[in-house]
Amino acid sequence: MGSTFFSLHFHIVFSTKDRRLFMEAEWRPRVHSYLGGIIRGMNGVAEAVGGVADHVHLLASLRPVHRIADVLRD
Repeated sequence: MGSTFFSLHFHIVFSTKDRRLFMEAEWRPRVHSYLGGIIRGMNGVAEAVGGVADHVHLLASLRPVHRIADVLRD
């Protein structure tokens, strides 16, 4: 019996407007955990979340049923 295996990983980068240094170091971990929680809420896996004052990187494993446009909207 055959089976199908999907491994979909997305590197998503969010930036502040005009790359302004907006995200303070004190509350950056809360932003990262919030983004990870959104991915987990969609039955995905937040492999890594990190960033600096002007942008955030998110490495997410998503299922084939996810549309990347919907994930980014949410």
